[in-house]
This record gives sequence, structure tokens and C-alpha cells, in this order.
Amino acid sequence: AQLLVLGGDDAQAQVRADFLRYQLDEIDKVAPRPGEDVLLEAEQRRLRASQRLRQLAAQAEELVSTRDASALELTGRALAAVGEAEKVDGGLSRPRERLVAAQAELEEAARGLSRYLSTLEADPGRLAELDDRLDALRRLSRKHGAPLEGVLARREALEAELQALLHRADRRAELAQQQARRLVEATACAVALGAARRTAAAALEEAVAERLGKLAMGKKGDSGGTSSVT
Repeated sequence: AQLLVLGGDDAQAQVRADFLRYQLDEIDKVAPRPGEDVLLEAEQRRLRASQRLRQLAAQAEELVSTRDASALELTGRALAAVGEAEKVDGGLSRPRERLVAAQAELEEAARGLSRYLSTLEADPGRLAELDDRLDALRRLSRKHGAPLEGVLARREALEAELQALLHRADRRAELAQQQARRLVEATACAVALGAARRTAAAALEEAVAERLGKLAMGKKGDSGGTSSVT
């Protein structure tokens, strides 16, 4: 829909609508998504620290499972010793159960560290993409003076205002069409009323003339009768 430029108010509305379209287009070109900045920043930090993370995760994996005297190896030794002692004293069943549980947890932790290490790969290309995307989101936030969620709320408000302006213009056009139709109808009614009035006036004139004629004839008759008696 286009705004109708019919006067000062409509001209101002047109300018406002153009401004709203410009701001909406600016936001839509970036197309931010809710929570996107938080997720991208986390990924960015992770990629930037990938080498350090790899060192720390590898060290943890080594301490848990891969080196001599690792946590798993020591737990296994402790479990073996307690198991041997339990043969003599059944009161060690509870500690042995806890060692079994600890061993299972350590094995799961070791598998988790191994999986994590497999995901840590340097990716300069992806890091550059993240930097560019986050820069675009931050520029948008600075321009609108709000965090990303505020920018998205701002977009909804801009869209609502634009639609209100466009609907206002549509309503003005609809009212103008209605006014034109009513003017045509009123003109037709006026023409019909004028014709009816002329017809009625002619009929009235004819009736009055006929009545006056009869009255005049009646007076002549009355006058003739009086002369005869005299």
C-alpha cells in the first residue's frame, strides 16, 4: 500500500513511513536472532582459547586415565585391595561399592574428556566469520542503544507503527471513495427530487387553474340569475 499525499499530515506520514522502512531494512539486512550474540560469543571464546583448552583437557585426561598412577589406575588398585580384604571382613562391602561407583564415574569422565578433545580443532575461517557477525550485531545494538533483545523488540515496534500508517492511508482512501460514491448518489437524488418537484408543481398549477376556472364560471352564473329577477 502507498500513502496518499493529500495534505500536510499525509506528507509527514509519508516521510515517517519512509524512515520506518529504512530502519526496518537496516535491521533485516543483519537479521539478528534471539540469543544469537550470547551463543556466538561463547563459540568465539572457545575457538580463541582452543589451544589452551586442548592442553588443559589433555592434561586432565592424562591424570584421570592415560598415565601411570592415573586416578583410574589408583582406584583400581584400591578396589583390588579392598576386595581382597572383604573376603575376610564383610564390613568393607560399603567402601568397595563406593570405589566401584568412583571407578565407573572416572571411566565416564575419561570418555567425556576424549570426546571433548576430538571437538577442539583450530578453525581460523570460522573464527573470522564469528568476528564479522558479532561486529555486525554490536553495530546494530550501538545504533539502537539497546542489547540485541532490545533491537528485536524495537523492530516489532517499528513494524507495528509502519502498518498503522499504511492502514491509516488505506482508510483515508476508502473514506475518499465512500465520499465520492455518496456525492454521486446525492446528486442523483437531487436530480430526481427536482424532477419530482417540477412534475408536482405543474400538476398543482393545472389543478389550481382548473379550480379557479370553475369558480369563475360559478360567479357568472350567479350574476345572470339576479338580473333576470329584477
